[in-house]
Amino acid sequence: MRALAAELSPAYPVGDLDTEAGVERLTDWFTARWADRAPATWNRNLDAVRAAVRYWIGQGWITADPTRRLRRRGRAPDRTRALTRGDVADFLAREDLELRIKVLARMLYETAARASEVLALDIENLDLRNRRAKVRRKGNAVDVIVWQTGTVRLLLRLIGGRAKGPLL
Repeated sequence: MRALAAELSPAYPVGDLDTEAGVERLTDWFTARWADRAPATWNRNLDAVRAAVRYWIGQGWITADPTRRLRRRGRAPDRTRALTRGDVADFLAREDLELRIKVLARMLYETAARASEVLALDIENLDLRNRRAKVRRKGNAVDVIVWQTGTVRLLLRLIGGRAKGPLL
């Protein structure tokens, strides 16, 4: 916004953006400034300029959106893949991993829960017999995660004789 304010110096007031020449000037300036950046950066800055434009329209300084020629850019598709069962088994078979890292990795893989949800678990929240636990999801919603027998075996080793306290 500072760069835009510098571009719209007192010699070029905001009201001039209501003209076709103003639309072209803003489009050229924005494109020159952000064209070589990542789509997320382009979109973030375009959203910031559009927020300012909405304010200017609300104030009656301009009547139309001078960013109408600018389009949001699509983000590159996520081509990452989940680990295969074999990759996870190889990872968990490593001798150099601590037991709690193995428990965390296996629970994340089997439950598809967020790391923050699993890390927030307390031992008293676990239902080992039924292989499940209640977690707080994003947005503070309560949900149940379920895991398999392999995780239970690791959990029993990790918990030992403890009856309460943080799991990890």
